[in-house]
Amino acid sequence: MNWIQRFLTAIATHKANANAHHTPTVAGDLNLADLAEKAHGSLTGVTSNQHHPQAHTLGSHSTKAHTELTGVTAAQHHAKYTSAEADARIALHAAIAAAHHAAFTAANHTAIGNGAPHHARYIDAEAQAVADARIALHAAIAAAHHAKYTNAEAKAAAVQAGAITNGVTKAPTHDAVYDVKAVADAAQTAAEVAALILTHKNLAAAHHAKTTSATEITSGVLPSISRLPALTTGKIWQGAANRPSEVDVPAAGGATFLTIAAADTPATLKNRADYVGNGTYNMGDVAGDEAEINTALGIADTVILCPGTYWVNNPISMASGQTLLGGGAGCVIKIRDSKNATLYMIKNSDPVSGNDHIVIKNLKLDGNKANNAAGTQHGIYFAKVAPSGTTPGCKIEGCFVENFRNYGIYLISSSNNTISGNTCRGNNGYGIYFFTSPSNNNIISGNTCLENGGGIQLASSNNSTISGNICLENGDAGIFVTSSSNNSTISGNICSKNHHGIELVISFNNTISGNICQGNDNRGIWIASSNNNTISGNTCLENSQGKDNYNHNIFLGSSDYNLIVGNICRKASVATTLDGAHSATDTTLLLADATGFWVGGGITIDPGGVKEETHKITDISDNTVTIEDGLDDDQANGEEVIAPRTEYGINVSNDACDRNCLVGNDLYDSGETGDLNDVPTTNPTLKHDNRNLAGTGWLVEV
Repeated sequence: MNWIQRFLTAIATHKANANAHHTPTVAGDLNLADLAEKAHGSLTGVTSNQHHPQAHTLGSHSTKAHTELTGVTAAQHHAKYTSAEADARIALHAAIAAAHHAAFTAANHTAIGNGAPHHARYIDAEAQAVADARIALHAAIAAAHHAKYTNAEAKAAAVQAGAITNGVTKAPTHDAVYDVKAVADAAQTAAEVAALILTHKNLAAAHHAKTTSATEITSGVLPSISRLPALTTGKIWQGAANRPSEVDVPAAGGATFLTIAAADTPATLKNRADYVGNGTYNMGDVAGDEAEINTALGIADTVILCPGTYWVNNPISMASGQTLLGGGAGCVIKIRDSKNATLYMIKNSDPVSGNDHIVIKNLKLDGNKANNAAGTQHGIYFAKVAPSGTTPGCKIEGCFVENFRNYGIYLISSSNNTISGNTCRGNNGYGIYFFTSPSNNNIISGNTCLENGGGIQLASSNNSTISGNICLENGDAGIFVTSSSNNSTISGNICSKNHHGIELVISFNNTISGNICQGNDNRGIWIASSNNNTISGNTCLENSQGKDNYNHNIFLGSSDYNLIVGNICRKASVATTLDGAHSATDTTLLLADATGFWVGGGITIDPGGVKEETHKITDISDNTVTIEDGLDDDQANGEEVIAPRTEYGINVSNDACDRNCLVGNDLYDSGETGDLNDVPTTNPTLKHDNRNLAGTGWLVEV
């Protein structure tokens, strides 16, 4: 083994035993002779005499090692470094030496020569400077690399990316992917170290390019998307050229819609709703589901109610341009039990100056009158909804308005409204009611008014249309037009089983045409104190069901210059007998033949006799008829039973009826007493081409 090989072996041994070498050696305790001998003997296994053929002392060798090789005396050396610092410098020196000597073989050393030429390759200061520069470069790169993430940020990013979950690593760690220490240990030359550092830097850049810093997100433009600045109060986002832009919130709450769910709305719909109500039938005097509905109406132009029951304790208020939509009969707004106070379920927000363009569709409004004993309670109450001009007022369409203590749909001083396709049932007042001038240019069409206090009423309302409605079994008139309601058209309606069919009072220049008025308790069409109206093409059948031979199919009282033309009038013609004797108070009558009678119509026992009585039929089963009230008297077996009959087909009832004109009416079999009762003599009725009672000729023309 030559000296070069021995020297390399010594360096390797020196690196492995650095701690052992420096641990017992502290400043102030160093014996240079012992150190030199230990270096040559214990550490290298070669004595000083074996290492250098020349004779010199260990002291001089030590001095040479510290002075000539390092330029630092022993005292300076140990004063400069503590033991821990020396350990670190030895480890650094070993790494530099390994890299240095890996570049120089024994042959290289021999060629260069021993001593100074050899060490002229790197003096300690130069090696230290190069190492410090490399370390500084790596530290800077590492700092830049790791400045991207704090430990907490790195963990959060790893969780977001799915690399770890609940603290459990699911993907390789950073050091497992790129072990910096392992790469550094494998480096052989300065160039290799620099190349590996560059590679590491590039990998770090690629690694972190996936994540953009918060600074970059809030400035500039991300791929295809402009950054979103803070949204200004009162603004909303709107798409423009595939990018969001800020715009003003539209007037009246915005152009969006919101959905409301009730407590009993199906879960799938409830989970998607913007608001969910929690009202109950017995909630007491607290806010009900109207709170959520009103909140939504304060934000959006359109509010949609999901199927369910919405219990309310206060009004729902609608402003101009707003729409309230439901899903039909399964979407119920209901007054809570025992409210017992005034409540207009849906009202307009400004009853003083008025509102317009309000829409209510496809809802069921329930007044719950069976559980409310007091208070004025309407379904829909609008005041001054389009009070004048041609601005549209409201549209109420497809709603069920039921069981209110007062009116179902009630509009005051409101014009240009459309009420269509609704069902108003079981309300104590009229199903639909327009009241107080001006209430003009309204359309009421296709509605069903059933079992209310009255069907449809116009009071002080002009230029309106009432068409295609069905009014059944209402306590007052099916259709009632009164109090200077002028220039309106009432056409194509069916009015049956009401108190009166159609009633026109103190109203002028109206047209009543093409209606069917059948089976009403009193008159089919009643014209009172009304002038210059046209009553044409109507069919009036079997009226006066409340009392036999008493009322009329068409009746005029104190009315002038009306044209009654082309109407058909018929009395009821149903007759049979009792099957068996019946006692007073009986409500069930057995008839020989119940054919021709109808529920809601009348039945008269012993017509024209001493025990004549008339009752309303509530049920028919085969030949058994149930009546509303019990019999007044005992009735014998075989007693005559009939459906009540009208007295006259047309009755022009008093001399205050001036110059009315009857043309082309069919009065065959129109009344039990007669076809026409024509009273006026001062200004008689003009008659032409009217068919008589027998159907065999014409009434006398005047």
